[in-house]
Amino acid sequence: SAEAGPPAGDWRPEDDPIYTDELWIVSKRVRYADSGDSEGILSSFKPFDDAGNHSRSILLLHATPPSEPELQLLVDRLALSCECVAMAPLLRGGLERWPPPRLAQEGWQAAQYLTRACGAETLAVVAVGPTALSVLALLAEGALDAHCAIALCPGRGGGGGGLGPADAARAARELSTPLLAVCSTADGEGKAHAAALRDSLALNSRLG
Repeated sequence: SAEAGPPAGDWRPEDDPIYTDELWIVSKRVRYADSGDSEGILSSFKPFDDAGNHSRSILLLHATPPSEPELQLLVDRLALSCECVAMAPLLRGGLERWPPPRLAQEGWQAAQYLTRACGAETLAVVAVGPTALSVLALLAEGALDAHCAIALCPGRGGGGGGLGPADAARAARELSTPLLAVCSTADGEGKAHAAALRDSLALNSRLG
């Protein structure tokens, strides 16, 4: 007998129900602390969530997302791609409302929640846009703690709390947290950030 092939017509692999996010991730809103707003989006890889054995976690810090639904989509993608639990505090009001000390407090409380409620043993911090400048400075100062950090388009749109590219470069020289920075080269700003971070990381004795 002839082997069965894919359905005819406009069928695509992603149309198969096995590829739907709902099958693989659990998403919900959580309160990660009793004080303040402290509301976040939590997504977790469903097989590990069902087994109750999450060990890896991602904390996404993004004070200037296009919208909360798009932030939700990014958190879901992280949880699904990395097969872990991921959370993004809802930092409403823009970066002006989140100077570094307040951002550090929210980040610390969210990280504690991931450890306490999800059993996470390792933490990666992902910071997006100008929020990344504050996060890099806080990691360098020891005000935030993580096993690794990822900065996506750091500085895009300007920094908060008076922070700028020079602060990011200084933080990169002092970091003890392994860092991956992804900078857009579509404009001069992104290229300048990439060059400054690369040169500063080359001088970082803590990371070798």
